[in-house]
Amino acid sequence: MAAKAISELKETPALKGKDIQVFQNVLVSDLKGVGSRIDINILVPDTNDKVDNYVYQNGKWAAP
Repeated sequence: MAAKAISELKETPALKGKDIQVFQNVLVSDLKGVGSRIDINILVPDTNDKVDNYVYQNGKWAAP
């Protein structure tokens, strides 16, 4: 699941073709009744002080 989700994240319009830099931690969970979830903070490309939070749940990424 994680490899597929990260590949999809790299294809989002805001990140496509950009160098992705993770800010702090990545949380990957699989909770009963909730399902699989990835929570990741990424430094906004071409900045050094802005971070977007992306959440992968139900098979898709939510916009930051």
